[in-house]
Amino acid sequence: MLRQRTLSALVFAPLVIAAFYFGGMAFLAFILVVGGCCAWEYRRMVGGAGIGLKAWFIPLCMATCLAGVSGRPENLIAALIGGCLILLAISLNDDALSSVFGVTGLVYIGGLLGCLGLLRAQPDGSEWCFFVLFITWANDMGAYFGGGGGGERERAPGGGGGRSGGGGGVGV
Repeated sequence: MLRQRTLSALVFAPLVIAAFYFGGMAFLAFILVVGGCCAWEYRRMVGGAGIGLKAWFIPLCMATCLAGVSGRPENLIAALIGGCLILLAISLNDDALSSVFGVTGLVYIGGLLGCLGLLRAQPDGSEWCFFVLFITWANDMGAYFGGGGGGERERAPGGGGGRSGGGGGVGV
């Protein structure tokens, strides 16, 4: 697993750093790709628990992420509210869990990446984005190395990717 993580970091870290550094279209593409991947993974995870989210959840999350790149908080707020209303209106015939997890996923994915876009749009936003990136990577590495040697059982067997409680504690 360490080899795979190292190879991924060697390939993707320069792309992420370049997107954060140059901003503009590179950052926009980064937000779109990450938003789409996050929405796809979220949809897959909740689908594994028997909660169905429609395929249009992915582009809706991506559109919400883009609202933050505009640099105007009111655009992100409007996109979040509008996206939640669209999700609720379309999922009226579905079960309540689909609605709840759809809205939660939209706010989590679209809201967080939208806020990253708002942060990058600030005059010193590039520096703040690099700080967020550093903290995230440090947390991930700490959780990986701290949880790997503990010999604990997995927190969520079959769905948690091998994460243990010890790794979560070290990461925090």
